[in-house]
Amino acid sequence: MGVGCFFTNKRTIIRGLIYRGLELKRRLTKMGFEVIEVYPYATKLILFGDQVPRRVASGSLSFHKEKLPELIPGLAPCVDMLDRPSCDAAFNAYTGYLYSKN
Repeated sequence: MGVGCFFTNKRTIIRGLIYRGLELKRRLTKMGFEVIEVYPYATKLILFGDQVPRRVASGSLSFHKEKLPELIPGLAPCVDMLDRPSCDAAFNAYTGYLYSKN
């Protein structure tokens, strides 16, 4: 699929973030929620193949703004307000939606 793994070790700079995520998952699971991990780039590769520009590439944001309204009904009027993090959040939400339909 072309999506690399991000390996960590005991000296990782994101250690706090990892433990924060694990604690959040534990709390949400305890409240009865099902928790999944999502990665927007992987979702984009699965949906659109290798035509997906890298996040920092020129044209990346316009590509996302073009594709998202095709996936999420009602998003078109708001698409001009989206920035990169908002687009990633929308792809993550869409991933969750697809997961819930499976």
